[in-house]
This record gives sequence, C-alpha cells and structure tokens, in this order.
Amino acid sequence: MLYINYLTFPLVTVTGVLLLGAWYVARAEQREDHRRAFAAAFGAGGLILAVTGFHLTFTWPIPAQYNIAFGEPLAYFGTLLVIGSAALSRGVDLGPVSVLGALGGVTNLVVAAAIFRYRLTSITMTATMMFGASGLAAVLFPFRSGSRLVRSSVAVLLLIAGALFGVTACGAYLHHLAPGSFDRWIPAQARGASAARE
Repeated sequence: MLYINYLTFPLVTVTGVLLLGAWYVARAEQREDHRRAFAAAFGAGGLILAVTGFHLTFTWPIPAQYNIAFGEPLAYFGTLLVIGSAALSRGVDLGPVSVLGALGGVTNLVVAAAIFRYRLTSITMTATMMFGASGLAAVLFPFRSGSRLVRSSVAVLLLIAGALFGVTACGAYLHHLAPGSFDRWIPAQARGASAARE
C-alpha cells in the first residue's frame, strides 16, 4: 500500500537548522545583532519541524516505527526552536531551553542506538550517525559557554549532523522522484472516484 512520505521536507529543514546552528555557535553567538538575525531563521525552521513532526506523531502517515523515530524528535526540537527563537530575539537567557534541548538530545542518542540495533532504514549507519551527532551536540549545548573546547565540539557536531541530514535529504529526493517509487500514487479522493466508476 502506498502512503504519504514527505520526510524530504523536514530533512531539508533540519539540514538548514543544523548548519545555521553550527555557524551560530562558532561565529555569531557572541554578538547581539547576530543573535537577533539568527532568531528569525531558527523560528522559521522550528515552525516547519514542529508542524511536520506533530503530524507524523499524531497521524502516522509513514510506515510504523519511523513515525516515532522521526516525528517525535521533529516535534520536540521544532517546538523548542520556535520558543527559543522568540527568547533569542529578545535577548533572554537560553539556559533553561537548552536544558530541555539536552534532554531531547538524550532521546536522539536513544533513537540512534535503536536505529543501529534494529537496522532501521536502508541507510542504517548514516541514520545512526546523524541522530547520534545531533543528539550529542544537543547534550553538550548547555555547557558551551564555559569552555572553548565544548563550543568548538558542538559546532563540529552540528556541522557533521547537518551534512549527514543533507546527504540523506538528497538521497531521499532522488529515491522519491524515481520511476517506480511514488509515480503510481493516487490521492484518496481520486481512488474513491475511480472505485465508484468501476
């Protein structure tokens, strides 16, 4: 049975958010004008992630456990990005939000372990590494201010995770647009009309 699979959309968004996050941590966080400029981008990305994540979580439009592995982290981090971007634009301390992000990072590490253990997705190692790198970056994020090494590590992990999500997004687009993938998909309304004609 064919199904709706729009993971390409949030995958591209995650790529952008992670790469912007790496740039922000490495170069922009120390300057107030830069912080406010990044807030809008993080908010836009967070909105896309939250909407798609909650839809995956509540409706399960794709096969089984992938709704959990992708939907719940998207909803969680999307919501934090929307709230965090509003705080960032007003110069509010992100400490408490970053602690929630660290908890989400632990979840990403658990998802990475599950992907590896159960060989989920056709790109098991890539998926394991992208969830693992983004999760570890989120866990370390609250500690970035006290150590240049931690700050650099967070930036590098975000960069690696962003690159891996980007490669995955490109592969997903090539797969989804290929003949034999979704080219036989018929929307529900059209399926009903065609069945009625028969």
